[in-house]
Amino acid sequence: MTTTEDEVDPNDGKISLREAMDQVNLSDAEGNILLQGGKEYRLTKCGTTDDDANRNGDLDHLSQGLLTISGNGATIRQTCPGARVIDQFGAAQLNLNDLTITGGDAATEPGGGVFIRGLGGVNVKNSNIYGNKSAGAGGGIASQGDVVLTGSSVSLNFARELGAGIASFTSATLVNSNVSGNTVGEQSRIGIGGVAAEHAVTLIYSTVQDNSAPNVDVRSGALSAFGSVIAVPRGAGKSCGALKEPTVSWGYNFAGDASCGFGRNPTDKGNGGDPKLRPQPPERGIVPLVHPLADSPLIDAIPIAACVPKGLKAGVLPPWANLQADMRGVARPQGKGCDIGAVEVASAQPQTPSHAGGGHAVVAPRRKPTHHRKRK
Repeated sequence: MTTTEDEVDPNDGKISLREAMDQVNLSDAEGNILLQGGKEYRLTKCGTTDDDANRNGDLDHLSQGLLTISGNGATIRQTCPGARVIDQFGAAQLNLNDLTITGGDAATEPGGGVFIRGLGGVNVKNSNIYGNKSAGAGGGIASQGDVVLTGSSVSLNFARELGAGIASFTSATLVNSNVSGNTVGEQSRIGIGGVAAEHAVTLIYSTVQDNSAPNVDVRSGALSAFGSVIAVPRGAGKSCGALKEPTVSWGYNFAGDASCGFGRNPTDKGNGGDPKLRPQPPERGIVPLVHPLADSPLIDAIPIAACVPKGLKAGVLPPWANLQADMRGVARPQGKGCDIGAVEVASAQPQTPSHAGGGHAVVAPRRKPTHHRKRK
């Protein structure tokens, strides 16, 4: 990238984000787009009709090759009414790294922020998907393939129908991630403000709260979880929908009510009430971070010996995920145990995150705690 402007001019000597996507679309080889660190890329080429050729509106990925967009803390902001941010065609996988996606407005289809039309799915690492809306499902993300989040936040999105945060027609896996403050339309018959999936939802050290009720639902498969919290749905509904399969718990989960099926594991709190989570004030316009208050039952709830779950089947945990650090890179544990959810409350002198197995700490883009809370 040599310019943040949304332009297509082969003779100006510049390469815009839209032109970079055009270059990727020329072949089915693996594509990589590297954004300038901390910059904002505003999509301003607005058309009068829906465009699927990357000429205006959203960014259309048309080739069959894997695409990785590395943001380095950059933001892609849609400014065109009725246009989402990224539209992924074909069977390729999309990787979004260290990036913020916002402003999407899918006026007639699913996926306000990101729409994955093929089965390749999307991996979202260290990123924010916030402030997008959809006339259908998936205000933040809608995908025909698997959705995998690590160290990421999906928040403050809107969907008229269901899955305001995430709607996956296969499965959704969240590790060290937060899905909060997503809402569905008042006329929605289904709801599901947080995460909606067809076959499976897996939560590991993740927080799903304050979404339109229910926070989570799986249509035909199971909810599986470790060290995660599902609570405080908006409205009069339950934390989880009418789950068809028994919940698989690897331990130390917290639900606001009994709807998530966590009662089968003695280490869970399946009807725990208020987890006492509050948003931390936003920093430099970043979406507020949801963290436990000082008297939260989530703090130190996982014994140190159990901070890394046992019994996970091969392939459940993404190979790049590091459970020894929270979504910001703060090391686990900080006290006498690990905290349930995506955020480990930092002690007065934060530790350096461990880099287990040669991996890297999973962090959210440019987020660092601004203050520390005393532990009980």
